[in-house]
Amino acid sequence: MDRMEAGMENYDTAMVAVGVGGAVAGAALTKIAPEGAKRTIKRAKSYTRKRVEKFEEKYPCPFKTILFSIAAVNLALYYSDVYSDGDVTATFYEYEHYGWFAISAGLMGGQYFVAMGGIAYYVRKENPFGIDWDPGHDTGKKILFFVTIPFWLVLGPLFLDILMPFYRLLQNCLPDKLVTFMVQYEATRTLSENMLESIPQMAFQAHIYFFCKENEAECGGISQEVGTVLLRSMIISGIAILFHLVQVVYEMKKEGLGFCGYMKSLMTMGAGLPLKAITSDRIEKLDLSNQELLPAQVSLLAAAIGNNKSLREVGLRSCNIDDEGARHLASMLEKNTSLETLDLGCNKITDVSLKHLAIPLEKNTSLKELHLSSNNITGNGLKHLAIPLEKNTSLEELWLNGNKITDDGLKHLAIPLEKNTSLKWLSLSYNKITDDNLKRKLKDIWNKTKGRKGGLLF
Repeated sequence: MDRMEAGMENYDTAMVAVGVGGAVAGAALTKIAPEGAKRTIKRAKSYTRKRVEKFEEKYPCPFKTILFSIAAVNLALYYSDVYSDGDVTATFYEYEHYGWFAISAGLMGGQYFVAMGGIAYYVRKENPFGIDWDPGHDTGKKILFFVTIPFWLVLGPLFLDILMPFYRLLQNCLPDKLVTFMVQYEATRTLSENMLESIPQMAFQAHIYFFCKENEAECGGISQEVGTVLLRSMIISGIAILFHLVQVVYEMKKEGLGFCGYMKSLMTMGAGLPLKAITSDRIEKLDLSNQELLPAQVSLLAAAIGNNKSLREVGLRSCNIDDEGARHLASMLEKNTSLETLDLGCNKITDVSLKHLAIPLEKNTSLKELHLSSNNITGNGLKHLAIPLEKNTSLEELWLNGNKITDDGLKHLAIPLEKNTSLKWLSLSYNKITDDNLKRKLKDIWNKTKGRKGGLLF
């Protein structure tokens, strides 16, 4: 603190009064900011996400109870829907409506075969059993693998469907690879189940129930028993679809996405993390924004990027990254020597997270842009940045707008700004900074050390 205060006092006598108000200065600076800077400054978490995070922080136990209850309802509705559709299919066969039986059975089986295909593709692509497929190696494992294919391939979707609503709550007890696969499986299953089974099946049943009752001559009519089973199945399917629709609307509002953006997000998650493309140095840009990455996914992603030599830009905005995820990313920054831009805006980055991320910044020589806007960083977190900013020689842009930084925390930046030689843009706008004198002092330090005005945004 003595060192910092001395640095501030040295500039008190040399301070030049700024003749424009803070708001006018901020507006002028944004006009000369780098391309996309205005959007970077203003982008923030959605209102729904902010409310959810505050509730989770304030009431962690009730929040987990709510999540568990939603998961239980999801599972109950899913298997009730499966049972009712199976009952309808069996009833069609019993009353010799073989055409209807074939369509209903096809709709039920289609999405199940898609799930089996997804499992088979994942096993072939990722080799989760760790079998060496070279001739003469792991013969016993290969025999066991082929003998057990009918069991894990056919029964796999049943087990995974039970696990699907709960795996996020149990992620700390599950292997990282299984958790990562479950994210991919859940996205694919959500798309296939709704598009190939739930909605078509309900439309088909409604057609039979309403149209054929009115046009008995064309359809041959339906018996009272078949009509009762159909009505029960439609009610259950309707409740399940409505419940899922509410969840979809909630996710869209939480992530600030439209319907097309949400569907794109599902398809991206269904494709899985491009770990092989990263480890084989085949891509230069990776954007996983608006995907809720679990710590297990962040761990695998960070390990892959750590050894990558081709990536230049990584976007992880609105990915629900917390302190644990930040720790994995810090390890990535220690190893990687090619990454130039890292966007971690709109996550759960706290002072603890910033402490993890700041350590590798001391020695990192490739990172030029670090985006930490709209997180939960306070003034205390800035003290973790002090030494790294003094020593770093590559970072050109640091975006801390939209956090919870106060006047006291801002003082930690005085000496680092004086000694840093690489920073060109530092955004601290939309925080809790109210001391105009302190702003002017820091601007004066910035202008003198950088040799130019502009680039420090409040």
